[in-house]
Amino acid sequence: FSMCIVLLAALVIGLLCFATQFTGISFISALTAAVCTLLPIMYDPLNRYIFYSKGKEMFRQGACVSGREALGHIGSSDGFVLDAKDVFSGEIARFRKSAITRVDQNTSAVFTAALMNAADSVLAPCFDSFIEQMGIALPEVENFQYEEKLGYSAWISDRKVLVGNRQMLLNHSITVPSKEHEKAYGKGRYVMYVVVDGEISATFLVNYKVLSSLRRYSRAFNKTGLMLMFNSKEAFLNEEIIAAKLSLDISSVKVLSSKATAVMEKYNNSIEDQESTGLLCSLKKKSLMHLIMGCYNLNALNKRIFSMMLIGQILGIFLLIAAPVLQMNIFINPVTIVILRLIWCGIVTLTTEQKK
Repeated sequence: FSMCIVLLAALVIGLLCFATQFTGISFISALTAAVCTLLPIMYDPLNRYIFYSKGKEMFRQGACVSGREALGHIGSSDGFVLDAKDVFSGEIARFRKSAITRVDQNTSAVFTAALMNAADSVLAPCFDSFIEQMGIALPEVENFQYEEKLGYSAWISDRKVLVGNRQMLLNHSITVPSKEHEKAYGKGRYVMYVVVDGEISATFLVNYKVLSSLRRYSRAFNKTGLMLMFNSKEAFLNEEIIAAKLSLDISSVKVLSSKATAVMEKYNNSIEDQESTGLLCSLKKKSLMHLIMGCYNLNALNKRIFSMMLIGQILGIFLLIAAPVLQMNIFINPVTIVILRLIWCGIVTLTTEQKK
C-alpha cells in the first residue's frame, strides 16, 4: 500500500515538472527524486533497532519474543488469563472458635487448611506454618466442590465441612450473624465462616494483596485496552474487588466461571511437551506481565514509527510539488534529499527512544 502511494505521488510530481518545463529529462529527474525522497527506506531498520533494544530489556526481565510474527499474534489478542495466586497473596487473621460449637479450634483450622489446599487457594499458604507446628498431615478431602464466588464444601473425616462467605451459608440455610455484627468484626476485611455438620465452628478474617513485583504493571495495563481474565477459586475475589486492588477499569476484568476454567484446563492439557512458540517467559510471576506489556509497547512503537514515516512522506510530497511551482528546483538535489532524510530519521529515532 505504501509503495503504491509513493509511485502515484512520484508520477504526479513528474508530470507536474513536465508541465512546467516541457522536457523529458525534467520528468525523469523529478520522478526519480520523488521515489528516492518518498521511499520509506528507514522504516525497516528503525523497526529492527527498536525491536532489538526493547527485546534486550524484556530478556533481562525473563521474557522473550522471537520475531514480528509472534508480536503480531500477541498484538491481535483480546485478553490474557492469569491465575489469581500469581497476582495476589493472601492474609488471614483472628481465627476464632465459635462459642456455640463443640468442634475445637484446631480441628476447624485443619479442616479449613485441607479445603484451601484442595482448592489451590491464594489463602492456602497462610496455613502452612500452622500445619507444620501441629506436625500432622492434612486429612483426605472427598467430594470437593467449589461454589462460585462463595466458598468450598467437602466431606472430611466423615463430616460435612463448608468454608465460605455469608451468602454461601445462607444458601445452605445456616443461620449467620447480622450484617452489622459482621461489619464490626471485619473492620474492612472479609469474614469467612467454617461450618462443620451444619453449625458454625469458627470464623476468620481474610484479605488479599497485590504482589509488589506486579503493582507497577497494573496502572500501565489500563492503557492497553486488553482484558485480564482470572482463574480464581476465591470466595471474595470478584471483578469489583480485583479491579479495585489492581486500579483497573472493571470492564477490563473478568473472573472465569468453573465451566470456562474447565475448558481452559482441557486445552492446556492437550498441549504437547514440545510445542513451537514465539513467546516465552520465565516462571517468575512478573515475567508474564512484562511480556504482555513489552509486546504491547513494541506494537505501539511500530505504529508510531509507521505514522511518522508516513508524515515524512507527506512532507516530502509537498516539498517536491512546491519546488517546481516556486521555481526552487535548484534546492532539490541528491545532497539535499539525503540531508532531509537523515534529519527526519533522527527525529523519528529520538521520539521513539523517548517513548520506550
